[in-house]
Amino acid sequence: MLPGTFLPLNVFEERYVNMVRDALEGDRRIGMIQPWIPGLDNWGVPPLDLKEPELYPVGCCGQIHQHELQADGRYLIVLEGIMRFRILRELEPVRNYRRVEADFTEFEIDRRTDEPEIDRQAVLSVLDGFARQRDLEFDPDLLAALSGGRLVNSLSTALPFGAVEKQALLEARTPEDRASLLVTLMGIDFDPANGHEPYSPPTIH
Repeated sequence: MLPGTFLPLNVFEERYVNMVRDALEGDRRIGMIQPWIPGLDNWGVPPLDLKEPELYPVGCCGQIHQHELQADGRYLIVLEGIMRFRILRELEPVRNYRRVEADFTEFEIDRRTDEPEIDRQAVLSVLDGFARQRDLEFDPDLLAALSGGRLVNSLSTALPFGAVEKQALLEARTPEDRASLLVTLMGIDFDPANGHEPYSPPTIH
């Protein structure tokens, strides 16, 4: 999730139902952050028995924009990305869900209201080739309606990159930096078997 994007979620695991319920009773905000699985190429699915994986150091805070409690106790929610954060430390769980102390000061740029200087045509041109190579389809009218910053953030979350690439896009300092990285990544012919540069997240206590 990135600032200005929307993420629909089907929340069914008990601890995350607890988290959503607590958030709805408070400021309606929760953090989204990727797990980092040592020894996994980050293209696969984390093992189901790995309950508390390491976390990447940077995530994004989201506001619960819509929510609907289902008859079976699940929540259907839509999160709106607000602002990125860096983990300072992990706190004791509450009702079995993980909590962190988050620092937002590094990402004040996420509060900017001016439109970033992004070459939309360059992004869309490279996207066209990327989509044709992978048999992806996009609604051109929808893409045309997005501002440059929202276009880049939406593609950064929607395109089928691995976790390492997704994290790099998330951590890009400015929307312009993210646009440049996105264009670069779309021009690379990824092969999951080739692996990636190793990533070593900080130990979180």
